[in-house]
Amino acid sequence: MNSIVFDCKLITPLFLGSSHPEESELRSVGLKRVLRFWWRVRNVHFPGGVSDRSKFIQKENDLFLPGGGRSKFFLYISVRPDPDDFETGIWNLIDSRILENGKGRKYRIPGFSRTGMHYLFYSHFMDTKQYVKPGSKFKIKLTIIDPKYQDEILDAFLLMYLFGGLGINSRKGAGTYEILKVQSKEITSHPLLEFLKLQNSSLSEFKKFLLEKRLFQESGSESLFLNRKIQLMIFQGRDSWEEALEFLGKSLLRFQNKKNWRIISFPKFFHLQKEKIHFLPTEGISNQNPSGRIDKRFFPIILKVLKINGYFYPFLLYIPGLNRLDNQPVAKGESMSLKIQKFLKSIMNMESESKFTEIIDK
Repeated sequence: MNSIVFDCKLITPLFLGSSHPEESELRSVGLKRVLRFWWRVRNVHFPGGVSDRSKFIQKENDLFLPGGGRSKFFLYISVRPDPDDFETGIWNLIDSRILENGKGRKYRIPGFSRTGMHYLFYSHFMDTKQYVKPGSKFKIKLTIIDPKYQDEILDAFLLMYLFGGLGINSRKGAGTYEILKVQSKEITSHPLLEFLKLQNSSLSEFKKFLLEKRLFQESGSESLFLNRKIQLMIFQGRDSWEEALEFLGKSLLRFQNKKNWRIISFPKFFHLQKEKIHFLPTEGISNQNPSGRIDKRFFPIILKVLKINGYFYPFLLYIPGLNRLDNQPVAKGESMSLKIQKFLKSIMNMESESKFTEIIDK
């Protein structure tokens, strides 16, 4: 039995669910679900991963749903945030204005400097909803019972830490955290531990780490991500997490607002009718009945803020292998497409940032 404890500190707000609609609760079961997602990414795209569907499902169930058998590992929050770390009303984090409509009803809108954050977290901007404040500390404990699973569990944890987050809206940049300290007597060697030593190094060292561990490839070389369409974009570092998230959110918002793109009819799979899709780069107008549906497994663009050497770097990870969103007509008549690739190109023109192979070292 090998154990490792991670002392963590939140970078971006953490939104959580609870049995009470106005409260938040940090639960270990949610953490294990996130790790399970990144385990799937690891095994689908990495050499040696499970390619046969039945074997994939069986291995996943053995690891995460042991049933009557013994669990292969335990992952839980060993120290939770203090009660004082829970804040009510995320409006406190951004500048805003209060307006009044024609019927005298007052409502709040974000200031121009934070329209991107409001776009990313729009559903959380309520005066009564709790969230965990940035800067809050907690501890995660991972205990591996069966040592033969140790490497792949730690691999999944590394991917979760590098590219993921915790809680609701984690794919939009919420729930990002940094690991301040690691405690373990049994686990002394793994790329995860190597990366934690690089957090105070330059971005070029981070790039070198990703290439050496084959998480991404330079042109013509083999990659642990077998799907070569996967793209990692690391943008210029900001002085605060707010600025980093604002850039990502405003990039999506500007792309959506270039034209008055609107879907009149949309597949019932999304449970949206006559509404603009939120957070999906769209293009075109459809006035016809839908001829099919889009098999959306999850939104393939993951936004992230990673802290390296005191700077906050906006990340964008595009994983096309786990979705079916690109360039699919959803209605008769005029083509209606979800232009994710077009969005990826547009965000590259926002400033002097570039793709992974051309990282700016601040």
